[in-house]
Amino acid sequence: MQWWHNPRYVLPKPWRRVVDLWRYSQGGMGGAGWLPEAGGVASQAAWLLSAFQVLDAESARLEKLRTQKEP
Repeated sequence: MQWWHNPRYVLPKPWRRVVDLWRYSQGGMGGAGWLPEAGGVASQAAWLLSAFQVLDAESARLEKLRTQKEP
């Protein structure tokens, strides 16, 4: 995901941490990602999973825009 502005300057510090947690949850090379609480997805805070859904949707939207601009 490409940010148009550096999130360090745009987002309040607690929300930067949420973005960091979201990135960790993505995993790498198709593997499962890291979650902040012990257990699986059902053990995570509902507000955090909702925030992850928003970030997933925005990431997909930006990726779609990026690929449409490429020749």
